[in-house]
Amino acid sequence: ALLDALTDVLFQCAGRGKSRRRRVRVLALPRACGNASLVVKRLLRQPHGCEVLEFGSWPALRAAWDLPPLSGAYLAEASDDEQRRCASAGVLLLLYSAMATRGVEVVRADADIPEQAQMIGAHGYCTQETVNLLLTGVACSNVFDGERQLGGEREGEDKLVLRGVASRPEVGFLSIFEAFGSLEVGARLKRPRWPIWVAHAESHYSLLFQDGAAADDAGDKEDR
Repeated sequence: ALLDALTDVLFQCAGRGKSRRRRVRVLALPRACGNASLVVKRLLRQPHGCEVLEFGSWPALRAAWDLPPLSGAYLAEASDDEQRRCASAGVLLLLYSAMATRGVEVVRADADIPEQAQMIGAHGYCTQETVNLLLTGVACSNVFDGERQLGGEREGEDKLVLRGVASRPEVGFLSIFEAFGSLEVGARLKRPRWPIWVAHAESHYSLLFQDGAAADDAGDKEDR
């Protein structure tokens, strides 16, 4: 199930346009990387030297997770020795792969203020742009529905377009900060296609799901 989900996430980042051939770019550690744990530490700064693999079909990528070089780079088990666990960089590589698939410049343009866009924020926490990229395939900065505009009502006045979620995603998002009045989570994230939600608390994320439930089609009218 995890490997299916990783495949879905990356193909979602590739977009759904009919005129665009969907290509997923997946980063792997260099084949001759010497001290693998040192390479993993360098990934925190940049993916220099990583191998980039391209996939044009869901089955091809799904099969590749079980084989080198992806299996060793992304997956580690509790039974693995310490050296192998230290050589696994799945979280970082997944983020780089999502950005490479979406396109770095496109990811930057998705944000409210492109020149200030970042994927890792204060204290090493991921930003909302990162969460939205992995959940929806678009690195928008907000969790409300659609777009909103700040300023620009008067002639010559500067305006800022705040970008939220454009369509109903497969998996939803909830935040404790909405209860605090700090943000608004839109109906699209609250009513995803499947009864699964990433729940954000102050310093961590959890997963909520409704076991055995079918997809709720109540929001389909919004998409038509």
